[in-house]
Amino acid sequence: PVPVFGFHRPLTQVPLIWPIFLIHLPYWLALSHGLVRGLEALIRWYNEAVQKALQKAQAER
Repeated sequence: PVPVFGFHRPLTQVPLIWPIFLIHLPYWLALSHGLVRGLEALIRWYNEAVQKALQKAQAER
């Protein structure tokens, strides 16, 4: 057994999840942040387009 963080465990029981998790965490945070920002931009663009269409329709009356 190899001591890992003070615990005696066989090396096969030490998961490779931690380094993968630590690498992926900022990646997923950036990805979700980008998706949220993209969705906000899409919603803003859609709302502006609707407002312009409504103003145009009211002006044509």
